[in-house]
Amino acid sequence: MTIELVDVLNELPANAAIVGPDGTIAEVNEGWRRFAAENGLDDGIYGRGSNYLKVCAACATDDPFAEEASQALSAVLDGRLERFAFTYPCHSAHERRWFFCLFLAVPYGAVVLHFNHLQQMDGHRLMRDATSRIRRFFGVVPETLFVGPAANDDAQSAAHGD
Repeated sequence: MTIELVDVLNELPANAAIVGPDGTIAEVNEGWRRFAAENGLDDGIYGRGSNYLKVCAACATDDPFAEEASQALSAVLDGRLERFAFTYPCHSAHERRWFFCLFLAVPYGAVVLHFNHLQQMDGHRLMRDATSRIRRFFGVVPETLFVGPAANDDAQSAAHGD
């Protein structure tokens, strides 16, 4: 039996998407589908075929986190960063929610992971575990994960151990 990347992502307690080099969502996991359905997007497509970068850019005028996400994912997709993680609010009418988000470069684009911070308070451990599982899938030895936005390039280099 061949294990697909989406099977690995289905094992994670995250809403996950696989995006191509141009930011187009190629596949999503069960967590992503469930979250979409619970929030009014139950069209059977769940964002597949949409461009993650364009959606972020469209939201950036009202949401500074969307601008950060767009810039960070672009940097991961074009090889300037191997990964990027940040925390952002995603409140609904019924609950206040915060998510940890991780963009992780993979050979044909990136994996986008959103971990619900309130449900999974140990988000840093979850992101390290997710990174390790995805790297093992691609046969890459896991390394320490940088978590959080860097204030500048020097801080990011120090955090990555460069």
